[in-house]
Amino acid sequence: METTEYTMENRDARRQRKQTGRILGGIVIIAVGAVLFAHKAGVDFPEWLFTWQMIVITAGIYMGARRSFRDFQWLIPVAIGALFMADRFIEGFTLGHFMWPIIIIAIGLSMMLRPKLRHDCM
Repeated sequence: METTEYTMENRDARRQRKQTGRILGGIVIIAVGAVLFAHKAGVDFPEWLFTWQMIVITAGIYMGARRSFRDFQWLIPVAIGALFMADRFIEGFTLGHFMWPIIIIAIGLSMMLRPKLRHDCM
């Protein structure tokens, strides 16, 4: 009896997380559409808002929103987009100068954040 109750609670929690993820993902898409609509209507936005880096950042935020930001995979595209955009906001920052430290940090983060593999042994 307890197993059935636990399973039902677990199923309800998963359903709720999926619903929340859909809503957050929808909000991200609506926000992107609203900004594009306003831009086409003549609202003046900064030019960096319509770059490929922002597409990568927005994709990362969308990925995170769809999964209710439960894991850290969404941070990868956000970090990549932010790194390539940093020279616009940080004076003297050039990605080539910082490439090796960034690669080393990324390797360390991937080691820390990688999900543990489950080995089902006898």
